[in-house]
Amino acid sequence: MRLWAMVGMKVATKAELEEYYDLDEALKMFAIYHMGQDIQAAKIEEVTKTRGKGRRRQA
Repeated sequence: MRLWAMVGMKVATKAELEEYYDLDEALKMFAIYHMGQDIQAAKIEEVTKTRGKGRRRQA
């Protein structure tokens, strides 16, 4: 299932996964991809919170 997710995310093609990577390597790539996504989401959330605190209401 995770390997098909990698194909769907265009991280690798099915042929690449079958030909060049064993299961352990493919699962590591999947985990690294998701860690990167989590880091990116956390950075966006941090920037959004920071921008929100800096704004002042005008009366």
